[in-house]
Amino acid sequence: MISNKKRLLDTEHFCILPFVSSRIWHTAVVPCCVNHETVFGRTTEESLEEIYSNDNSILKDFRKQMINGPKLSESCQRCTDCERSGVKSYRQVNNEKYGHLINELDFDDQGNLTEFKVHMWDGVGYTNLCNLKCRMCHSYLSTTNREEEVKHNLPMKSVSIIQKKQLENFKDLLPKVLINSFDNIEDLYNFFYDHIDTTKEIKFEGGEPLIMEEHYKLLMLLLDQGKTDVILNYPTNLTKLKLKDYDCIELWKQFKQINICVSLDAFDLQNRYIRHPADWTQIVSNLERIRKECPHVNLTVQTTIQILNSFAATKLHKWATDLELPVNFVFLKYPLNMSLTSLSIEYKNKVKQHWNEYKIQAPIHTHKDIDGFLKMMEAEDTSETLGEFFTLMKERDRVRSENLFETFPELIELDKNDKRN
Repeated sequence: MISNKKRLLDTEHFCILPFVSSRIWHTAVVPCCVNHETVFGRTTEESLEEIYSNDNSILKDFRKQMINGPKLSESCQRCTDCERSGVKSYRQVNNEKYGHLINELDFDDQGNLTEFKVHMWDGVGYTNLCNLKCRMCHSYLSTTNREEEVKHNLPMKSVSIIQKKQLENFKDLLPKVLINSFDNIEDLYNFFYDHIDTTKEIKFEGGEPLIMEEHYKLLMLLLDQGKTDVILNYPTNLTKLKLKDYDCIELWKQFKQINICVSLDAFDLQNRYIRHPADWTQIVSNLERIRKECPHVNLTVQTTIQILNSFAATKLHKWATDLELPVNFVFLKYPLNMSLTSLSIEYKNKVKQHWNEYKIQAPIHTHKDIDGFLKMMEAEDTSETLGEFFTLMKERDRVRSENLFETFPELIELDKNDKRN
């Protein structure tokens, strides 16, 4: 038995997620969305019921370290690094959000959880099915990216050292076009149904979740059980709102809280280049339909700041601001060859000047975010990878009949400078 369970929330080694949440990613059941290194089990080898049982020594040992400490698991390094830097970690965020559930947890004399119940699905990923082939995404995240590589005999995109370490558990899957997390999807549906009473929040993932039939079937299970108070979270390119006879809008109307994070990186044709072949007109139409028919849906734009949109993102930001759409900036760290850290010093200064001038008209609350990614841009010099960036862009231009410099003419100067160096 564990006395004073609430005390655990104040330690530096306890995270509530392995006790109340589930994450399924590319056949692997893992602790959370920032830790893909510790694998509790593979859904192609065991049932979810078996993976989350107390017969699973990997899971039991991981939880015991969370309880006993004295520190987090080595695979939780991202949270450890954040906390050492004074940045709130994913562990801390979720301990605050779900810490009240700790009183509902029961432990036996050996400190094992007596019964596991899913309260939050920290990512339900069935496949990597996606209708877009984004320039920055690795092919394991998109079937269309991988299809293109196979068709044109292109090399797979490079990944970071951290990603290589995380992907070591999935190296047998990476060459595949379609990565299915389940040989038998009924295992997911049955497990989901068994935990439907305690489910409070779900994050649907992909690929692109809105083109996956599994997503709609889970929504139907929720509706059949009257679970309309479950919070639904989506990262989506919002190019599609319908699949077969399913209509997202008609289903979403029946749920009380929905959070949609729309991935947009530039305006119109520039966004199409980055997120090929995204149809801007269709995306705008889908946004308008959601606002008209589902006004309770929380819409946010997420913009990944990188070399391609280092100037172009300001136009998108103004467009979103004019529509009263909140914007989250995400600094692209990897692949390095697309990160702002790979720009020359001269070009970094031009980017900084551009955004500082934009801040004059931008809402004051966005200034901190802008200053944040500009600071990250200057914190590191990876300009030795800039040549890889142009090689990758021109390689994709050739097979997609696109042109980097016609779409982003401001990058011509960067290319010339790189050639001189």
